[in-house]
Amino acid sequence: MSYKLLFGLLYIPLLSFASITFLGITEDSSIDKNSFLCPDSLDAEGLEICQNRSAQALNFTFNGPRTLQLFNNQQYWAQQKYRQQQLLIARGYKDTDLDNTLKSKGWSITGGFSVIITTDPLVTSQIDKKLVPAKGQTKLVAQLWYNGDSLIQLWAQDVVLVSDGQNFTISLSSSDSTLSQEAEKISTLSQPKNIAEVKEQFLQEVALAPINIVKSSYSVANGSPKNIKIVLS
Repeated sequence: MSYKLLFGLLYIPLLSFASITFLGITEDSSIDKNSFLCPDSLDAEGLEICQNRSAQALNFTFNGPRTLQLFNNQQYWAQQKYRQQQLLIARGYKDTDLDNTLKSKGWSITGGFSVIITTDPLVTSQIDKKLVPAKGQTKLVAQLWYNGDSLIQLWAQDVVLVSDGQNFTISLSSSDSTLSQEAEKISTLSQPKNIAEVKEQFLQEVALAPINIVKSSYSVANGSPKNIKIVLS
């Protein structure tokens, strides 16, 4: 190892992480599609497969730069969409009327929804840079992503400072997120002219993660998760 490299390593700031615990996901009662949790009751036939994915991560401890990723049950909700489509067809809906009805009821939005919870500085250092953890605190970021329209979209995110020993839950709702409002502002900015400007806008305006919400999908995701909050306890 060269002396220059060793000298550089000595000046890398040491990161301090508290020990904090994830207690699971909660969902607003307005979420009735693409839920991360199982519905209160399944069909009598028991044909649908539904598992509370978040249960697998209950009491997950963040005591360093760790990342937890949770998914909704895509198979279950694909089955539900197909069932709704067949019921409408049986009632005489077809073509444009069928598509518009499914869309108005929120069934046009299916696919993978993902919650990412992280204490990794690669992400946390780029989001809300004014929020700096003190000794005994950890900077925690939670993000809600949607995989649709041939694009992985960041729909919402939250960031907080968590003290050592604190617990937290992730709360999801179908209300519009602050990030969607920011995306509206960014969409009005002038388009970058070259690669350097693309990189600068990417880092400065969207804090490492691209605000690439497809409004035509986001606006009709009735009953789906659209907002995320970290709730400390």
